[in-house]
Amino acid sequence: MTIVGIIFIFFLWFIISLIANSPIIPHPIDTFRTLFILLGQKDTYFHIGSTLLRLFIGLLISLLLGLIFGILSGVSSHVRAFLKPLVVTLRTIPTASIILILISITKFQYAPIYVTILLIFPLIYEAVVSGLTNIDQTICDALKVDGDNEFKSLFKVKIPLASPMIKLGFVQSLGLGMKVMIMSEIISGNRSIYGLGFALRLAQEDILYKEMFAYTLIAIFLVGMIDIAIYLTKKFFKKT
Repeated sequence: MTIVGIIFIFFLWFIISLIANSPIIPHPIDTFRTLFILLGQKDTYFHIGSTLLRLFIGLLISLLLGLIFGILSGVSSHVRAFLKPLVVTLRTIPTASIILILISITKFQYAPIYVTILLIFPLIYEAVVSGLTNIDQTICDALKVDGDNEFKSLFKVKIPLASPMIKLGFVQSLGLGMKVMIMSEIISGNRSIYGLGFALRLAQEDILYKEMFAYTLIAIFLVGMIDIAIYLTKKFFKKT
């Protein structure tokens, strides 16, 4: 049924392009022709690689910060209470506001990375905290009876028990991270920088609608691959 749904989307696109009869909504066949042309150009791969590199940097920093502060909050209710306002603020502030603020105070090429960090950090942080605070109380009691110190029990028992939830939280952040990264690049907009979002913005400004739709298909494909990875990871953790 998924394949049928995909076919329906392209059929709908075909019908809309016929009804609109406008270059703003190019025909699917024309778009795919443009897509194959773009895939034959090295700049396309620079755009894809640059976006993926920024995503990797943003996710890596988010993971490190999420682990550090998540572990501290997982073992200390005082730290958790102190960080709660910050985490809630990051989760609720509009993404566009964050992007515009960071564009104003940082360089264009770095703003998407900072945006990704600020939006992904709360997800990983909460996954770590949730994993550590939801460990079975009987296990915690057993650790106290055995006389293990907090540091030893944390790294030898608690973190390994919380690792499935932490890994799942990180994997789930991949799809969101990719969408946020591309959106940030689009809003940042700069003709001299590589990135899928920047390429989309450039195509839109130059009224190259076929290219804009083609780059959108590339972005959808990348996000789709990430979503498939998330689905497979969830199945794996359910089995284990």
